[in-house]
Amino acid sequence: MQCELFIFFLEVCEVPIISEGKLVTDATVAHFNDMVEVSCNTGFIPSFNEAKCTSSRHWVPAPKCEIVTCQVMHLANGFYTLNESHISEGSILSYGIRVQPQCLEGYEPSDISPQICMHSGLWNVTDLECVNILCNDISSVTHEAVCEYPHLRFNETTSVCYLSQLFGLTNGSAEVTCAADGSLHWINYPVFGKY
Repeated sequence: MQCELFIFFLEVCEVPIISEGKLVTDATVAHFNDMVEVSCNTGFIPSFNEAKCTSSRHWVPAPKCEIVTCQVMHLANGFYTLNESHISEGSILSYGIRVQPQCLEGYEPSDISPQICMHSGLWNVTDLECVNILCNDISSVTHEAVCEYPHLRFNETTSVCYLSQLFGLTNGSAEVTCAADGSLHWINYPVFGKY
């Protein structure tokens, strides 16, 4: 009588240690054809959502967590800086990086907070814009009694009425504009009558 010996090799994959993540399983090994979900720490995403244990005892695709990235957005009339260096629109930055909005002369950011690349791959403030500054400095037109001070923003122009108190009384209107430094200026300085 002849005995046959059968040797079975159990095809298993060890659950690997993944930098910044793990395989979602309570077991220390997985069997051939087992599919296991890949989970990553905050700020990281799996290169693939699942990995499969193969007959060669390897995981396919190899489970891996990659850092989340955000793309630098367009900022009309401005740009972003990182450590005071200009960053080009479209640049790719990693999770947690903070960039600061900078606006061109005559503009100011609608939100002065730093932009932070979030775990979602989006920036914490997505509606940031560089808006024309509001002219608050009226000192250059106050020696004339302007009837009503306009609420202008940089590069805006309007007509205002005035009453001259320098050389008598002259009523009229003239144009003022909002300058990049936040002050109002006469475009055509009015001629004030002398009585």
